[in-house]
Amino acid sequence: MTSIFLTAPTGYIGGSVLSKLLAEPKGTYNISVLMRSREKAAELEKFGVRPVIGTLQDKALLADESEKAGVVVHLADADVMDAVEGILEGLRRRGVRDGKKPIFVHTSGTGVLIDDARGEHSTNVVWVDSDVKQMNSLPDTQIHRDVDLAILAASDEVNAHIVLPSTIWGIADNVLTRAGIANTQSIQLPMVVRASLARGQAGMVGKGLNVWPHIHIEDVADLYILVLRAAFEGKIESTKEGSYFFGENGEYSYGEQSRHIAQAMAEYGVGSAEPTTFTEDDIKKYFGGLYLAGTNSRCRADHSRAIGWTPKRTTEEFYASVKPEVELIMKEDPSKRTFGMRGVPQ
Repeated sequence: MTSIFLTAPTGYIGGSVLSKLLAEPKGTYNISVLMRSREKAAELEKFGVRPVIGTLQDKALLADESEKAGVVVHLADADVMDAVEGILEGLRRRGVRDGKKPIFVHTSGTGVLIDDARGEHSTNVVWVDSDVKQMNSLPDTQIHRDVDLAILAASDEVNAHIVLPSTIWGIADNVLTRAGIANTQSIQLPMVVRASLARGQAGMVGKGLNVWPHIHIEDVADLYILVLRAAFEGKIESTKEGSYFFGENGEYSYGEQSRHIAQAMAEYGVGSAEPTTFTEDDIKKYFGGLYLAGTNSRCRADHSRAIGWTPKRTTEEFYASVKPEVELIMKEDPSKRTFGMRGVPQ
């Protein structure tokens, strides 16, 4: 039985990946998970996993659990260096003990590729996950990059692979969401919807000409499983140049996304069917002063597809998913809505 230590098991990505691991034949995996909530830990324990109470700042705990498991799937905040340092320390110890590289699958994101377009233009720059020379030309100052570089530096001792999801979409529906344990919603699309509802009119940054890749939650969860399986079977091995796997299946423009938000809102009598530009005050109020929703991030998942990944959901389906997201968010208590990215772009 293979032991796996997984972070963020009740998150949007984490719950979806964990659900797929739980669907494997009984006895395939011995799964332990990092939890903050004792209440949710008790619920999750019913599914046969071992909860470990702690946070991403508990380096010693993360090191010990990573050493015990020998396989870590890190699905929590991509930018907590303490967490990654703890995980790497534990995996290094396990590697010394076993005489072979332990496995680490880390979640970064295509936010590492962003520019400062502020919605005024697209870009011709397309990043390819199989082109490690191009990937390693990314400036060290890009978001997520410091953590990614720390992982690359450990790749002589740890079989480390970096999964970079793009805009993840779709309302998650799995055994853990149905049990009320895992999160059902992503970040980027709901972020724009909530800001639009709060101002009473769908919005976009600048002209909304910026472009991002997208991926459905089920498709990206499948990617994690395939990366894990390829690592188990020795089909992929990390080097200091990096082992990257983009999660994308097409592109969308923020302007077109906002038009779909506007049309959905207008059907319910909120605003007009055409989006307007977020003001500077809107950006400060709803996005913490950051123009992240106006950036470009373009990529191609050649390496991911080379290991047999076949994402199914299309750009047309992405745009069609906007209305259900708007309808779900409209049911929220407006006084309890939070705004912004809760940190950084995916």
